[in-house]
Amino acid sequence: MSDVNGAVKVYPLPHQPVVKDLVPDLTNFYAQYASIDRGCTPCRPRPRRSGTRGHDDRSKLDGL
Repeated sequence: MSDVNGAVKVYPLPHQPVVKDLVPDLTNFYAQYASIDRGCTPCRPRPRRSGTRGHDDRSKLDGL
């Protein structure tokens, strides 16, 4: 703020409706955000790899 000379004017975002003071109504934003397809969600569970060990096998290896 040491570089600013004089008064600083702050305005709300011009593309968002204002609810109060500088608080915008983000209802439309959250609706659009929820509709985004992330693309990385798996459509089916991943099969268990053959190289993985179960809890029983792991307990045999503990302490070796």
